[in-house]
Amino acid sequence: MKIGLGLGITGTGSAGEPPVITATSAPTMAALDDSQTPSDGFTAGSYQSSEGTISSAVVAYLVNGSPQAGTFDLTAGDVVSATETVTDSAANERVFSTGSVVVTPSVALANSVVPAISGTPEIGQTLSVSDGTWTGSASRTYGYQWTRDGANIDGATANTYTLVAADDGADIGCTVTADDGFTTVPADAVAVAVTYAAPVASGALPDRTYDQNTGVQTVDASGDFTGSVGGTWSVSGASASIDQSGVVSIPTSATLSAVTVTVAYANSGGSDSSAFSVTVNAEAPAGDNILLFVAGQSNARVAGNSSATPPTKYTDGSLGNVQILVRDETGTVMEQIAAATFQTYDVTSNADPDNTLTAWGSEAEFIYQLRQAGETRTVYVVKEAVNGQNLFEQWNPATSNDKFDYLEAKAARARALVPAGFGDEYLIWNQGEADANVGAGPSGDGTAADSYNTNFTAWFTALRSRVTSSAFVIVQRIRPLGYDAGDGVTTEAGWPRAWTIREAQIAVPIADGNATTIDTDFIPSNFGLIHPAEPWTEGMGLRSYAAVAGTYDATYGAITDTTPNAFTFTDQTDVTPSSVILSNALLIGGIERRSAVTVSGGEFRTLNSLNGDSVVSDWATSGFVDKFQKIQIRQTASGSTSTATSATVTIGGVSDTWTVTTYASAPSFEAETQAFIDQVSANGGGTIAGADATALNDFYVAAKATTWWSKVIKLYPRLGDEVASRLDLKGQSLSLLDDFADPGDEWVWSAASGWTGGGGAGVGATGGLDMRVNPSTELPQNDATVMVFYSALASGTQTELNAANSTTEVSGSELFLRIVNNGAARYRLNSGGNTSVTSGTLPTDVGMRAIVRSGASAIALHGADGTEIHSATTASATTAENKLHIGNRYGTYSDAQIFGAGAANSALSAAELTSLATIYGDLLTAFAP
Repeated sequence: MKIGLGLGITGTGSAGEPPVITATSAPTMAALDDSQTPSDGFTAGSYQSSEGTISSAVVAYLVNGSPQAGTFDLTAGDVVSATETVTDSAANERVFSTGSVVVTPSVALANSVVPAISGTPEIGQTLSVSDGTWTGSASRTYGYQWTRDGANIDGATANTYTLVAADDGADIGCTVTADDGFTTVPADAVAVAVTYAAPVASGALPDRTYDQNTGVQTVDASGDFTGSVGGTWSVSGASASIDQSGVVSIPTSATLSAVTVTVAYANSGGSDSSAFSVTVNAEAPAGDNILLFVAGQSNARVAGNSSATPPTKYTDGSLGNVQILVRDETGTVMEQIAAATFQTYDVTSNADPDNTLTAWGSEAEFIYQLRQAGETRTVYVVKEAVNGQNLFEQWNPATSNDKFDYLEAKAARARALVPAGFGDEYLIWNQGEADANVGAGPSGDGTAADSYNTNFTAWFTALRSRVTSSAFVIVQRIRPLGYDAGDGVTTEAGWPRAWTIREAQIAVPIADGNATTIDTDFIPSNFGLIHPAEPWTEGMGLRSYAAVAGTYDATYGAITDTTPNAFTFTDQTDVTPSSVILSNALLIGGIERRSAVTVSGGEFRTLNSLNGDSVVSDWATSGFVDKFQKIQIRQTASGSTSTATSATVTIGGVSDTWTVTTYASAPSFEAETQAFIDQVSANGGGTIAGADATALNDFYVAAKATTWWSKVIKLYPRLGDEVASRLDLKGQSLSLLDDFADPGDEWVWSAASGWTGGGGAGVGATGGLDMRVNPSTELPQNDATVMVFYSALASGTQTELNAANSTTEVSGSELFLRIVNNGAARYRLNSGGNTSVTSGTLPTDVGMRAIVRSGASAIALHGADGTEIHSATTASATTAENKLHIGNRYGTYSDAQIFGAGAANSALSAAELTSLATIYGDLLTAFAP
């Protein structure tokens, strides 16, 4: 047997011998189209064998190189060939093959329906083109070419096209070209005419009223139109002109009475117009206008209002005709002022013309109150207020090309624009924080606060000679500085600087004779904010108007009041002979400005009630006290027993005599009692003596005889003053520490109720009193107690005792307490989950509440008398919390009032808690006011 391969009619046999099987005619493959099968084009060959007869010839078809059956459907572009395997009677075999043919379409490519363009033919819109309808049996692809007036548009070769400005007025078409691989056929879509979208006017331009000879007034009309693109603006009426940004300029040299001004915009798509009326009132005679200056730094412009929504009364027309001076936008500042114009005052767009434009100051409420009182004259506002501007340099009249020069130039420009003059002039001044900053002063020498009186006097002198001789000046006194250190003010040094400036802001206006000062302290919770907003702004405006109307003193109290309310220091008895005795510290109420202090028979010092009673001025026999400061007295007791000595303090003409009496015989105190008394004195608290010392000693005697005393690690009481109430009864050395983010959020002490959150419980205030307890190391996971002594239960759902992690700044994840006055509670102590009690379940009496963790699945809440009032099997958990707070350092605290709190490193029994509540309660009673 011999096997050979025949290619056409040629080939070789085995081992190079001549082939046994040969073709007398080779097989062929005729041309095919895609309606046929391979067998339609095949013609078999004729064969002979030199060793026998031909017994079979088997045909195989290949399409694109792969064997296929003869009935295989063809596609245009396929490459088709065939092979014929021939066998003879001697079992010889040879394969013959045809040539290859490419399948052609049976139906030629042709367009039957032309492509169509869809979409809005306006600039900025996107057009689409369909492919159209085509005939032809081969598959096809499409190409696209967009045209402008018949010319190809570079790069526009997708089936969509976004219209651009160059297409305005043109016919935009598209050629779609079909390609089936054998031929390409183009088809043109019908072109569309392109324009801009027609402008549309809303017709909402408000009517305008101006005073004669107030310069060229401008109205931005563009905001009333949509589609104002690709065309031109025009205006008619009132001799107005318009630039191509849509700003209308209206001269005020001639009087007008409701003259219609029509603004139009036209483009290739169409046109529309909007109209408003313009009235120019005859130039007012002298005395018929009001000039209002607003000057200072950030709180003159009230930066806090920059992104706020103004009250409706400032936008509904209630302010009447108010104009504000707005600088030009080109040139130097002085050149901009020289070209400034008066524009209609708008709190939403130009009330802060040198800054954000959208902030408004207290002038808005001041003007509103003028209108409410029946004042109808036009008010012209001139404002020079920029953040952070100090008096010693930027506002110094001797400094060239700075704030005072700008105010002077603006005043001159205002008078030039209103030559008839002004009947009344006012100036609102709010400045001073920049002079209280750390290091404020020339070359950072820190003298700005002490020099403020001198600098302010010089400012007033220059004001009267260079800006306004007649304006009534309203000085808005700065608030006490409680700003964060990041704002450049440290608490210890910042507060006294602020008080110095506050005093100057009263004294200098009095010396001027045509000025006054108003208080801005009426929202204490904003003392920690450098830029408060409403309602503070409105309150300053109300008070500024009251100063002008002559009702300030009757409504708000005299800013010059130095006479305090009556005050009484608590006399002390049974004190140690020859010892230095400190009184309780009293907050001096009723004064608005600095008040003189003298002491006979002793000394006094002042404390800052806004900063944890830090010392403002140390011991002296004469000096002064400012608003928000406390007075504390000290004297040396007699060297004899049973002898009284007195110190008399006089503040602003009001006096009190404070008496201390030595004991008849020396008392014998527990070591802890004496240590506590000594530490309170060392901390600056009032001396604990007499009945108070005896009560304290009785506490220690009783507590030390109990089993719970050795387990308690911290216990804080409510005693006679804040210093004593901060000191730990157990260790007599550590005190509660203030721990809060923002001034105003700290907890405030009072003799009647102990500690209360000062920042407004439940409204985002965060802060607390650090009890100096580390829960993770001092409160064993399954054997611990914490207790709180309430003077008033909470009314909301915030907490009043919280552990915290000072590293992650998270509160209350494993230890917290909330007792609500409706009988509800929620508590944790080294817990992995909450233990919650629904309302109406628990007693609502005040006094002690204690959480006791006595096991891995045992936790309980004990009530005022120490007995258990609730228990649960809440599982214990390890804690990473390293602080324990009265309050909530990293979350909102409740409105509960708290005498004190404590912690024990063991689970106290009900009997122990009953004993603790009784002995602690006796101490509270002894020190009750």
